[in-house]
Amino acid sequence: MAPVMQKRALVALTASAGCATAAAGNSAFVVVPATQTEVAAEQQLRGSSSSSASSVSSSSTRSSSVLTTVGAALGAAALCATARRQRKDAPVAKGPTAIRAFENELGVQPPVGFWDPAGFTAEGNQYDFYRRRCIELKHGRVSMLACTGYIVQEFVRFPGFLSPSSGIKFADVPNGLAAVEKVPAVGWFQYTVFCGICDL
Repeated sequence: MAPVMQKRALVALTASAGCATAAAGNSAFVVVPATQTEVAAEQQLRGSSSSSASSVSSSSTRSSSVLTTVGAALGAAALCATARRQRKDAPVAKGPTAIRAFENELGVQPPVGFWDPAGFTAEGNQYDFYRRRCIELKHGRVSMLACTGYIVQEFVRFPGFLSPSSGIKFADVPNGLAAVEKVPAVGWFQYTVFCGICDL
């Protein structure tokens, strides 16, 4: 926002805040109207001077409420005028054009359409899109196999030895993270090499 616009906005904001304060102050000190019997009793005790005082207080209340209404209207008008000037003076911003290169791909469904919140396909490169889709499918399949393996090991064990030199059978290996301590380091190395070969 330009400094001139900031100054105008500050003036309008100050004016509207002043009007709001005046309105709040006026309504905070409103004279509670008395009942007919209280007014009659007060007139008998003090004479006719109380009626003139009550008429003065009611006329001052009316005039201050009129001033408050006028002040609030002027503050609102100043705020609207400032907003209109800012809208008129503001330069028209041209945003980036959205690339919709993948709206017709498999899996794109309404109401979201093609959903890429991280902006990986913002450039619209077809090769990068295809490569990421292949990677997504591969990772999804590996995750499904891992879940299946985690479930199956509860019920099925291979026969024989896991490590004949150490005398460890497959049936001796516990489920979950407890297997990390039971399997020898050479076994984990073989497992890592096998996964690397499968990933090629």
